[in-house]
Amino acid sequence: MIRKQTTRRACWLAALVLLAPVAGAVPLATAAPASAPGTQQYAVVQNGQCYTVGAVGDGSTSVADHYDYRNPYNSEPGGYTYSSHGAIQSNQVSNIYVYDGSGGTSLVMVHDAQGDAPGGSTVTFDLSGLPTDGEWVVQDDNYPLKDDEWSLQDGTATIDWFWGAGRTDGGVFLGLNDMSADDSGITVTPQFNEDAPNWDTWEQESSTNQEMTAWMFQSGDGSAVSLDMSSSVTIYQGSCAQNDLDGNIDASIDAPGPTSVGTSVSFSASTPTGSASQYDWNFGDGATTSTQNASTSHTYSEPGIYKVSVTAIGANNSDAAFATVEVRAANNEAPTASISGGGYQDAADGQIHLDPRSVVTFSAAGSTDDVGVDSYRWNFGDGTTVTTKTAAVPHTFAEAGNYTVEVTAVDTQGATATAAMDVVVEDTIVPTAKISGPEPVNVNANESVAFTGSPSTDANTIVSYNWTMGDGTNLTGESITHTYTKAGNYTVTLQATDQSGNTGTHTQVVTVAPPPTPPVANLSAPAAVEANANVTLDASASSDEGNITTYKWNLDGEGPVEETTQQPTLTTSLSSPGERTVVVTVVDNDGETSSAEVTLNVTPEAAPTAAFDLSDSVTKGKSLSVDASGSTDNGRIASYEWTFGDDATATGQTASHTYSATGTYNVTLTVTDAAGNDASVTHTVTVEKPADNPDPPSNPTPPSNPSPPSNPSPPATSPNIGFADFSVAATELVTGENATVTASLRNTGDAAGVKTVTFTAGDHTEKKRVRLGAGQRTDVTFTYAFEEPGNYTVSVGSKSRTVTVTPAVTEFEVSDPTVRTQNLRVGDAAIIQTKVTNTGTVAGNYSLELTTSDGSVVTKNVTLAPGETKTVSFTPTVEMSGDHTVSLGNKSVSFSVQSSDTTNDPGTTNADNSDLGTTDGDASSGSTPGFGLVTALIAVLAAALVALRER
Repeated sequence: MIRKQTTRRACWLAALVLLAPVAGAVPLATAAPASAPGTQQYAVVQNGQCYTVGAVGDGSTSVADHYDYRNPYNSEPGGYTYSSHGAIQSNQVSNIYVYDGSGGTSLVMVHDAQGDAPGGSTVTFDLSGLPTDGEWVVQDDNYPLKDDEWSLQDGTATIDWFWGAGRTDGGVFLGLNDMSADDSGITVTPQFNEDAPNWDTWEQESSTNQEMTAWMFQSGDGSAVSLDMSSSVTIYQGSCAQNDLDGNIDASIDAPGPTSVGTSVSFSASTPTGSASQYDWNFGDGATTSTQNASTSHTYSEPGIYKVSVTAIGANNSDAAFATVEVRAANNEAPTASISGGGYQDAADGQIHLDPRSVVTFSAAGSTDDVGVDSYRWNFGDGTTVTTKTAAVPHTFAEAGNYTVEVTAVDTQGATATAAMDVVVEDTIVPTAKISGPEPVNVNANESVAFTGSPSTDANTIVSYNWTMGDGTNLTGESITHTYTKAGNYTVTLQATDQSGNTGTHTQVVTVAPPPTPPVANLSAPAAVEANANVTLDASASSDEGNITTYKWNLDGEGPVEETTQQPTLTTSLSSPGERTVVVTVVDNDGETSSAEVTLNVTPEAAPTAAFDLSDSVTKGKSLSVDASGSTDNGRIASYEWTFGDDATATGQTASHTYSATGTYNVTLTVTDAAGNDASVTHTVTVEKPADNPDPPSNPTPPSNPSPPSNPSPPATSPNIGFADFSVAATELVTGENATVTASLRNTGDAAGVKTVTFTAGDHTEKKRVRLGAGQRTDVTFTYAFEEPGNYTVSVGSKSRTVTVTPAVTEFEVSDPTVRTQNLRVGDAAIIQTKVTNTGTVAGNYSLELTTSDGSVVTKNVTLAPGETKTVSFTPTVEMSGDHTVSLGNKSVSFSVQSSDTTNDPGTTNADNSDLGTTDGDASSGSTPGFGLVTALIAVLAAALVALRER
């Protein structure tokens, strides 16, 4: 991603002096003669295989010039590429090679190709065994707020590279001259593509067109070794044979200490293992020789530090050894020191000005010495000192202020000279403001929502956050909350200010929906109900624009809720007589509530009904059984008492008795309920004599006009409860819906009674006891939810119906996409709308995606009842003129955007501040990050330099 950074100075461009970093500018001694390309050999070992390669280059060009890295801090505006414009590079290929340059030998790594790559990627390298006297002279990338992560220590490095489309990444380590035959080599461990730690987090990589396809080690003769992208590589100085990677000779070399120009120097080689027949010598000043024995001598004509090598050659193998010789001049002269640095020179004060925390390269390349500058001691005036072998050094000032930077050049014989320069460090980098929110993402009027500016960044420290909320409200703070009182579209603006007063802004359009409408509660119940009798409370007439999810029942009008259901009815009983207020509170899917109440007159509990069946006659001496299970009460019958008319009694729901004499007897049952109410019923039974031994009649000749008995038995009474009606609310259901069955019962008898009503639904059985007085009627309601589709029989008693249950399905249809805003110009908000209809059988959530031509996606969630249609809106801000097409579900719509007078910042890509009024990934406002409207206007402003940041 490219991020913009603009300065506060109006005339910065006119006064700009860009000093390009000088990398590896001065060798450790006088420059060695140029060598033929590929003559310096290196052994490349991977997976047990050794490959001999030659160095690229002929020693005449510095590696920095060869790599030619350009960014806004070291090149003219036309070079704003954050890439190598040289080096060996290939599209989607990572190249590595050794380079022989004017400053010494370097290890070069470059990923991808400048201008060709269809997209960016990320690669991680771990390096070990680097010579401790070497240094990284090119870091692609190295600038303020870079994404690349360089973890460098003596001898090791871990580098995470990130780059965008059409760009390269890589680096150069100078100092392979200091490798010796005793070194364990430089090991490079790669992590490419999905193996890279940041593959899933870097937004510009893609598994389809941005993978690295090869890792190549280039040789100076134009050939290349194809490397395994999943295995480590180790690099040794000298060929595979010289390193004895294919033999058993082990060579070493003895060299003298410091010597003088014109003095003969003796060298001795030894081969403690193996046998050598020839010794090839290279004295480092261009002179070479071959000897049959292990000793030789040489005279140097120029002062300097020379790398001497010997190759011991046997019959089938060879090995190389290396040593360093310091040759001093007879009369050493002190060096002259020179210093230059990056930044811009202010016309008013003549001093060099820098940004804090930006990387600036200072150079002592102008320093000279008759022998050669050996090292450079740097003091940056901020407490940081460093000693380098090369003349260029990068540095970052952490704080603004005035500093004096000094460099001391030290030659090979210890003579020194010092140069200094003054720099002014001032903060001119504008913060990058970034809004995250709102939270919750679905904003409703009169609802508190949260925003935060915590993703905002700055080169230093952001000290204040100022918000304008689009409704006339201004707030401060990194994180804020706000409540919009009216529905509409509001532009939220965040202004982030750093400690130097630089400000950056970010805007986001927030769509505020009308506040949720609370449900309307409705409750019905009988006006009067007997204590302890079942009563059904019905809130099914309650309504809501969405869905009512919960019913909370307060059965005494005060205190806590006694029952909570998902169904609109509740069957219960009330124990205490008197006037009772019952309240139901309904809760919808937005959490809105509404309550309704009814007043019930709870009458005292009625007396029970006594009932039993009795045969008309029984034989004397035979047991008579009686059963009072037909007795009823709206509560609980506590006792059953029997009298049989012959002074005999019994208790219990059932009893038996044997009469000892014939005659007519009154059998009486008295039942008493838990509340102390009682009721009695009497039936008459005739006790007859046995047929085989009849008793003589006690009154053989009855009178012709008998008188009625003095206490005649009362006529028998009994209940008669049956079904009056039967209904099923709906016979076609979806899984999860309730089947509601209602049975009407009526007592046509002349006494109160209780009936047990049995409800069945498939394999489910449920029973309810209903008590009815003489002539009364009531409704009994059962509900049951079917969890599986199919045809089911539901019945109450002898009444039944068939219910068909189908699967619950949510299906959605997108239609009528439109762009409401006309005459769109760059920077305008487009209002893009479409309709979504739930054509399924149950309510559900639908995720509608707005997809742009560049693949950016914004999602909105909408909840729809069956058959419901809603209009969904997106409001992206358009940042490029031309014709555009967006997709909404399976529909698409096109529109045109005219250019505006606004000039965009130069060099931005489709990842540069392209948030169209929303936080990345925010689905609430409908704004579209990316949108495929790539800002690509290149402008050189006379009043300001826009520094771009590569992602």
